[in-house]
Amino acid sequence: MKKPQTRVIISLTKTIMIALALVSFTSNKLFSQQPALGAGVQVDVHSSLIWRGVALERNPIVQTTFLLRYDQFQTAFFGTQTFGGGFNATLLQLQYAITSEVGIFTPSLTDYYFPGNRLPIFSFANDGTGAHTLEAALTYQAPKSVPVRLFAAVNIFNDPKFSAYCEATYSFSIGKIEADTFLGVLLTPHSAWYSSPHSPAARQVGINALGFRASYAVQITDKWSLPIAVALILNPNAGYAYAVASISFR
Repeated sequence: MKKPQTRVIISLTKTIMIALALVSFTSNKLFSQQPALGAGVQVDVHSSLIWRGVALERNPIVQTTFLLRYDQFQTAFFGTQTFGGGFNATLLQLQYAITSEVGIFTPSLTDYYFPGNRLPIFSFANDGTGAHTLEAALTYQAPKSVPVRLFAAVNIFNDPKFSAYCEATYSFSIGKIEADTFLGVLLTPHSAWYSSPHSPAARQVGINALGFRASYAVQITDKWSLPIAVALILNPNAGYAYAVASISFR
């Protein structure tokens, strides 16, 4: 008999394969454009770090992002550090965007590494004690006429529970304010991956992130604006609520 975690992985894998198969029949834009090379840099300052309903850090943090794109491929490097020097994380992400008539499908692979755990960067144990955890995910962005984004992810390396999570987001505008409402569900109970010293592990499958996010670009000059954002996040699974303020520099 298959373990629940194994069934979750098989189910998510089947979903990803079916989605990609459908895209292969409906897409007529893939490879239709000339390859384009691009890069981007961004620095974000957050009043705290709430990740998928989990409070990873309650102190202000700074996050640096470097993006490199080539055609449908994208590589992203994220570095997160608290101002006090406590929490520290680096992420490396690979994405491939598949554009079709029914929306954009983006499979991705993300490597999580936490230098603050004092594990050597070349420690690749796969029993929960290694320095790196790999996550496989699929994001679906519906056409502009239906401003909905769906996301599903599962840990495939160095997580004995193969923790899984899914989220739905609905985007809309209020004047010049861009807003999102989102609902995220944790599919793996008692997952150490979705816990922290500030947020205990959820004991059951359920809603881990329910909230609202709004952003507004403050015009500083004719060519430069300063995006600011606020988010209200409720974690019914853990019984916590958070408010986060952010500023972005691009």
